[in-house]
Amino acid sequence: MKYLIHLALFYCGLFLSFLAQSLLILIIPPLGKVTNPLGRAMNEPVFLLLILAGFAVGRYCYQRIPSRLAFAIWIVPGIFLLYSAWSWHRTMSLYDSVWVTYFGSGCGGSECLYELFLTAPFYTAIAYSLGALMSSVLLHKNVVLSSPTEP
Repeated sequence: MKYLIHLALFYCGLFLSFLAQSLLILIIPPLGKVTNPLGRAMNEPVFLLLILAGFAVGRYCYQRIPSRLAFAIWIVPGIFLLYSAWSWHRTMSLYDSVWVTYFGSGCGGSECLYELFLTAPFYTAIAYSLGALMSSVLLHKNVVLSSPTEP
């Protein structure tokens, strides 16, 4: 049950970070262009804002709902990405490589949608899991440091 809660929180955080990135691009249009370094970092294939948001949401959610299952949030988006890349390789690899479609820069047309709906959630889920792991380490470190020691 806690896994499903963390998974739902992850997807809510992902959706909110998509909205935040879209609003930021509306406010500062050059951030939506890959011609400058910051715009390149925010968009495909890096998705820096989404990764940072995933890390922050993972840390926050683990502090509220501690569960080791939060470390495995990346599995569901990973399965979606793996299955899609496998089926793309079987059917469409004659026209475009799997690497360019899912991880390449300068995509056009539907390739950007594959990166947006499959690659970005996978990257963000890894960041969520790492944020939860960091929160776990810090919580356990604080518990060890604050526990009384025997003389």
